[in-house]
Amino acid sequence: MYIDEDQSRPEHEWRHISASGTESQVAVDGLRSQTTYYARINVRNGDGTLLKSPSIYKFITIGQLSQHQQQYPRRGLSTRSLQHHTHPNVGSGSAWVRWVFPQRVVSMGLAGSRVYYTEQAYHEQLPLERWQRVTVESGQQRAVLILGLREGSLYHVRVIPVLGSGEPSVRDAIAMQIRAQGPDDEE
Repeated sequence: MYIDEDQSRPEHEWRHISASGTESQVAVDGLRSQTTYYARINVRNGDGTLLKSPSIYKFITIGQLSQHQQQYPRRGLSTRSLQHHTHPNVGSGSAWVRWVFPQRVVSMGLAGSRVYYTEQAYHEQLPLERWQRVTVESGQQRAVLILGLREGSLYHVRVIPVLGSGEPSVRDAIAMQIRAQGPDDEE
């Protein structure tokens, strides 16, 4: 996959992101909020021949959540009740992840968070590099909407704080599970 903010730039200057397998998913890090990006997805056949995508896809990244949207419970995670109460437009195959870091972590100064998630049953043996990742670039943001999930499936989530120094604090990670909205779930 190739991605860039300038559609007219030559393809060799676009950012290249590789994925392998028959059902690859790609998480793109380092995108800016409320920014238009263009993507071209090329595919290689089993024999190595390249099928160039004739289409360039345009998407716009979402902005920061408002203070109202950042409200979260002090304990536990009830995705369905949170979605129904504050976000009635959450659709099938999506879920909100909300977190609260201990005051000890917040007082160290937060630059953001890394939200890792996987559907894999053997997630404990799967290195985090193999999980999907959403990078949150604001130390104030405490929620993220994840799209493109398998409807009704259970996902394992790890939220790792990124300190003001830019270093992730893995020892302060928060673990939880979420279930993606299914087609029959209330909206």
